Amino acid sequence: MAEYLIGIDAGCTSSKAVIFDTDGRIIASAATPSMRFKKRRADFEEFDVNELWNLVSGTIKESIQKAKIDPSLIRGIGVTSFGNGVVFLDKDGNSIAPGCFSQDYRANEILEKYKKEGTYDKINNIIKGTLWLVSRHRFFAGIKKMTERPTIRSVDFLHSKITLCIV
Repeated sequence: MAEYLIGIDAGCTSSKAVIFDTDGRIIASAATPSMRFKKRRADFEEFDVNELWNLVSGTIKESIQKAKIDPSLIRGIGVTSFGNGVVFLDKDGNSIAPGCFSQDYRANEILEKYKKEGTYDKINNIIKGTLWLVSRHRFFAGIKKMTERPTIRSVDFLHSKITLCIV
């Protein structure tokens, strides 16, 4: 019996799902139009988390229908998403605020403050990387605690939603 893999790209411009056989041949694909962006302020880059899930889950369903396969024969799923976007969830995994693209610059002044006071290098040492303009570490510093559950990357949100649908 044939087995399949599905690749999912949840991007800013569109969401796509492609089903492959285990030899890497494309069996079917589906794509959506782009998400609607929310613009509350010039430095905010937000999106509707539920809309993201609806678009992604729709492409998955459509690609499975086009392939005319039994979804239980899908043996692996790969997901990629836009940059370091984040979503804010409650303890049950439900969205409680708009998601933010990695281009969200609402906390720029915090990064500049860290550089001036010498905290910047200390943070880089702790995170074993470089705190940069669209870094999630910098972004989180600019947002008050919004949830009992940690914020997560948009790609991790999609992984969890897909896993719940499969189980």
